[in-house]
Amino acid sequence: TVKVNLAGQGDYGSSSAVAFHNPELDKTYIDISGLPEAPEDMTYQLWSLTLNPLTPTNLGIMAYNENQMIEFENSNETQAFGITLEDAGGSEAPTLERLYTLGAIE
Repeated sequence: TVKVNLAGQGDYGSSSAVAFHNPELDKTYIDISGLPEAPEDMTYQLWSLTLNPLTPTNLGIMAYNENQMIEFENSNETQAFGITLEDAGGSEAPTLERLYTLGAIE
């Protein structure tokens, strides 16, 4: 299992999250306690990223929970993770203007 720190981006520089990725089990766990609570009509969405070319893959939306990890199935060749804030129900592509955190697997 690899720990990936996701740093705040742009206007969201004070935000953070931590992902724990296990490619052998095809699982990713995410701690979003470093993010502000999402507005009522919006949700956070986790993206698996390959970097060259940049290709985002939706892993799912996240209900805010400051007390536990959120588990995702992830069989992608993930090189980085990003979290965006999207309209309720999520988005087919990340809204980069609302990219809260980003972190690469080292």
